[in-house]
Amino acid sequence: MNITLRPTTISVENQHVARRLRGKRLALGLSEARVAQTLGVGPELITAYERGLVPVPAVHLRQLGDIFDVPVSYFLPPAK
Repeated sequence: MNITLRPTTISVENQHVARRLRGKRLALGLSEARVAQTLGVGPELITAYERGLVPVPAVHLRQLGDIFDVPVSYFLPPAK
């Protein structure tokens, strides 16, 4: 799966989700490839998620919560 990424402004929300996703994955000792395999996507997409370049769809947030044993709210920025 090839993903073409264009330079864009990364939203604060995407940055927050990206940091939480990468931090939790690393804390659990999981590789991008392993998480990608579990989601049924390529590792390039996990890299894009973790860099905040591509928003993580709700269905993937739910699956990531299941993989990491955290609620979906774990990934989201605090309410203002």
